[in-house]
Amino acid sequence: MLKGSSSGGSTYNVTCTGGIPAYNAKGTPGLFTAGHCFGLTSHTFSSSTLSGGSNTGRVSHSYTMPTVDAEFISGKTYTASIFAGLGTSTLKPVKGTYYPEPSAANNYICFTGTTSGYSCGNRMKTYSTTFCTNNQCRTPVFRMADGITSAGGDSGGPVFANFGNTVKVTGIILGHSGTSTYGTRWSTIASAYSATLMLG
Repeated sequence: MLKGSSSGGSTYNVTCTGGIPAYNAKGTPGLFTAGHCFGLTSHTFSSSTLSGGSNTGRVSHSYTMPTVDAEFISGKTYTASIFAGLGTSTLKPVKGTYYPEPSAANNYICFTGTTSGYSCGNRMKTYSTTFCTNNQCRTPVFRMADGITSAGGDSGGPVFANFGNTVKVTGIILGHSGTSTYGTRWSTIASAYSATLMLG
């Protein structure tokens, strides 16, 4: 869980999910989450209340929609792993990327969100669609369905597949509409930021 605070000390009434561990173009370690979550230079915390959690870093780079809905949090220590299940015992190292063929049978994909928890029942439907909220649209983004739909607070959460005791990432959650969940591909984020995955 991530909660934000501006450099002026005010608290953002926004909860998002920590996403993909990576390095930016300068080799700085950090964490990518959804760009619509927090403002540039905001501090983020691992709790829904600032007093109840530790500082997880500061938003050092942010892209605006519709280009790439992603932002980079840095300034603290990060591990090359994500939560791929329930509880701290399910922290798994990231080993690469995974882009399943849309609608292919048995190519299930997972996500972890602050609100929805851990789910692996979705399948990729397309990598090239548009997702709009509050008169703001992001394109191209991916759409997945057939399982649990993401909910508020899940934005920024990692989308991935399990490969034994490791995971390979697809992207991060942006939001939902109907029974579909939408997200930004890791390859799109990596290209925009000249970023590389932090591998475990």
